[in-house]
Amino acid sequence: MTKKELKTIAYAIGISEAHKKQRIVAAAQCPEMMEFIKKNANSYVGECIPLLKAFNAGVAAEIHQQTIQFCKQV
Repeated sequence: MTKKELKTIAYAIGISEAHKKQRIVAAAQCPEMMEFIKKNANSYVGECIPLLKAFNAGVAAEIHQQTIQFCKQV
């Protein structure tokens, strides 16, 4: 897989996890993300940083959507 595809998957994992838990989630608290990093970062710390950034962006996007929905209800 290309780096872009890996980032896209990490982003989707972030969205999914934030949606399920209805809160901001750290990547370390997400078993799916930790397993994804283990499989795709090749034991090199520098390779996991873009994946973590993509995960965090996914979480932020989902929390943003949840906030918009909440504000519409109020």
